[in-house]
Amino acid sequence: MLGAAAVNAIKSISFSDTTMARRIEEMACDVSLQVIEKIKQVKCFALQLDESTDISNQAQLLMYVRYYDEGINDQILACKSLLGKTTGEKIFEVLDGHIRAECEFKWEWCTSISSDGAASITGHTNGLIARLKSVNLNLKWQHCMIHKQALATKKMSPELHMVLDDAVKIVNYIKSRALNSRLFKIMCEEMGANHTQLLLHTEVRWLSRGRVLTRLFEMRHEVCTFLSDMKSD
Repeated sequence: MLGAAAVNAIKSISFSDTTMARRIEEMACDVSLQVIEKIKQVKCFALQLDESTDISNQAQLLMYVRYYDEGINDQILACKSLLGKTTGEKIFEVLDGHIRAECEFKWEWCTSISSDGAASITGHTNGLIARLKSVNLNLKWQHCMIHKQALATKKMSPELHMVLDDAVKIVNYIKSRALNSRLFKIMCEEMGANHTQLLLHTEVRWLSRGRVLTRLFEMRHEVCTFLSDMKSD
């Protein structure tokens, strides 16, 4: 369609694994540098920390940063592996090394930190927050909202649990079976629905439950019609 010259130009572009990996790393590095430079300009930021274990049993420390740049921006700052024990001292060493050595930030610029309530984070003596307050007395800590709501669900009333369980069963009945998922999509397209798929629920992010219930409610008429056609209880 574009001629031999265009074909030859496209063929000259390298698409090898190493080349693509290098390009991805360069783009990621460029985005990271942009975030660092913007924070250096405003000299004010907040951190969201999460320490968790990945599928290979390796402890990872995720750092998210919030700063002002023509509005409030949220970006991932870094993901660092934690070797050995995941104590407050170890987490502080990794975090401090990245913030001060690699990003060249000052702890005086950090206004607040949000995290879960793990002892390694909130310990009064050896916890991460205690260590951070030794370098910044004005630093404020707050409990992560997602973890708060995860704790709240443990005390949820039986009636609300029943609604959520029924919603998950309905979604799984449609989404976990390839044939049902295809038939449901076709039916939604024929009915002119705004959406053609339901959302799956994941335990990792509690707020996904809200999105699942919202989508299910928006598609309640299509779901009711489909379950009736399938003669599902």
